[in-house]
Amino acid sequence: MTRHPATAAMLAVSALEGWRPDDDDDEVLGLVDRGVSGRLIRLRVLEAIPAEARRRPGPRVLARRAPYLYRGTRVLQNSLGITSAGALARAEALLVVAAGARLLRAPGPAPGTVSDVHAALFGDVYAWAGRPRIVDLGRQGSVFAPASRVPDLVAPLERPARIVADALASAPAAASRRTVAALALADWYARFNHVHPFREGNGRAAAVAATLAARCHGLDLDFGRTSREMWVQAAVSSMPTPPRRSVDPTAHRFEFLRVTIDGSVTMDRTPTRRTP
Repeated sequence: MTRHPATAAMLAVSALEGWRPDDDDDEVLGLVDRGVSGRLIRLRVLEAIPAEARRRPGPRVLARRAPYLYRGTRVLQNSLGITSAGALARAEALLVVAAGARLLRAPGPAPGTVSDVHAALFGDVYAWAGRPRIVDLGRQGSVFAPASRVPDLVAPLERPARIVADALASAPAAASRRTVAALALADWYARFNHVHPFREGNGRAAAVAATLAARCHGLDLDFGRTSREMWVQAAVSSMPTPPRRSVDPTAHRFEFLRVTIDGSVTMDRTPTRRTP
């Protein structure tokens, strides 16, 4: 089976986050390949969700209310009405692949900020898409920036294309554009990962925003050139760890040098073959 380059690019991004499609997803991904409307894709995704996965959990008197979650569960409140974690993960993944593919193949101007990218990717799923999180987050023993500081910390990171432009403008004339851009994106990504400005979807939003930024400068990113294990390890090693108080982008630099390629891919070209 073949995949449109934009679909394939988003599947590579999703693989870094631990999600890969199965055979049941081929119909929806075929619609993404064809560039059909997001509304139709959303309907097809919803049709495949069993009724029990959309049943509201019963009242739990002692259950505490937590921001973003259905009361008494670990399931994120969502615009799809899904109350099953597994069903939500699949629906979210497919809708984000579809939305991301539309961004990557769109001929017009790209979203201006990372928050705009996040809103475009997750707007069909979460009402808070594109908005700073209001809860503290941590993962694998690392603690992300406090929620109270997110708006101030994310502000200088909103436009990675501008950060790459500044790096290219200040680089020596003999420097490789690909190398300069890759290192600038790596430094940006490490800082963004520490801020983790959104409740969910930070990695995918950052990957798409970085891709769009690279294309503004005649480059592209191919995340199929790395693996989830290497990508996650780079993210973990970049986090501030006492006594070090700042991010360390070293591992991300190796990763972005690996995935940054010369020449922006034309996303309306003939689909490429999907690897099994």
